[in-house]
Formats: sequence, structure tokens, C-alpha cells
Amino acid sequence: MTLLSPSLARIEAPLVETLQLMDDLGCESVHIDACHNLTLPNFFELEEVRTAQIGNYRAAATVHIFQPISNTPPILDFLRPIDLAVLHVFGRTAVSAIDSFLETNRVVGCRLGLAVDVKANTESIAPFLAELDTVFIMAIQVGGYGLEPDTHLLKRVEQTRTLLTNHNPRCRIGIDGGVNGRTFSGMVRLADELVIGSLLLHADDLVAQWMSLHEIAKGGKEK
Repeated sequence: MTLLSPSLARIEAPLVETLQLMDDLGCESVHIDACHNLTLPNFFELEEVRTAQIGNYRAAATVHIFQPISNTPPILDFLRPIDLAVLHVFGRTAVSAIDSFLETNRVVGCRLGLAVDVKANTESIAPFLAELDTVFIMAIQVGGYGLEPDTHLLKRVEQTRTLLTNHNPRCRIGIDGGVNGRTFSGMVRLADELVIGSLLLHADDLVAQWMSLHEIAKGGKEK
């Protein structure tokens, strides 16, 4: 079964309210885009996430960090072992910045991951795969709400799967972005985890939509 991870956005509702709503739906995971020393539309400031006390909720939280290319990484010491700390890897993100993020948060005890930007080379993360829990392949550019998935998404997923086979077969593949009513059925079969946003949160009947999407996701990913 492919894990569905609703992407929470500042414009939807206060974070604590949305976290509770996702818990009530029975979501196993939520995806939170957070900025560190950076401002992006609709993304949470890291301190907002820190003060939301995610430990009060059953769903595992993926905190997806966006920061300047070579900035000192935040210490995500509020995360639990079930939670996932993810650094967004842009095309110009230095190897030293990735290494620093992983080293800083390794001691926290949470799971670790990287998200590969549309304009980044998937092979750039190969040196770090051995210690990662999840690699997210970005299907759209940052802030590109409503865009269709990148035309090279399938190729990038296949490249990543090959890398994982060689370096860390236990690492999971996630896809983030580009999910809508037309693309969901195809994209949900490509990965272990699929990040969904407006497809769920803007539905007229949230519960019915979640049950429908969850049923489709039971089919799991393609081998």
C-alpha cells in the first residue's frame, strides 16, 4: 500500500487545527513545508512548527525544510523517532550543506530524508543514501501550485530506484507535488509515499475523499 501524506499549508487553517483534523481522519503521516531563514508563500515558519507540539498527535510528521543554499541547518529537536526530517536539495545545494543537515539532526533520533528538486540531479544525493529513510522526488518546482508533474518524473523515479537498489534498498521513495484528480491514480503507483494537498483539503466532503483516495492507494506501488 502507498502511504498518503497530506501536505498542510498555512492558508488552510492554523497548524494545530489541521493536525487535529488529520488525526481525526486517521492519517498515518502529514507533510509540513517549513522555512528556515527563508520566506516562501504559504509555507510555515519553522518556529510555527516547533510550537505546534506535534507530539500531541498520532500522525508521523515529515518536516520538509527549505533554507538558503549554504545556510546553517536548524536543529529539529522537537521531532520524535517516528517523525521525518527532510532537507530540500536544490540544484546548487552544496554537498557540505547536506552533510551538515544530516549530521546536525542525526543526534535528534528522528528519521532522515532528502527531497530532490526538479532542477537537481538525482545522483547528487548518492553519497548520503545509506543513512536515509526516505527520498522525495519533487514533481513540480517549489511554489508551483496547480502545475502538472514534470515530464521527466517517471525517469527520475526510475533513476532513484536504481540508486536505492545499489546503496540502500530499505530507503523509501516519495513523490511530492503535481497530484490532482487526473494524475493521482498514476502517481500513487510510482512510490512508497505520495504527498497530497488540495486534492484532499479542498474536497467538498473531506471524509469521503480521504476514504476514496485511501482505497485507491491500497493498490500499492508498481514493482
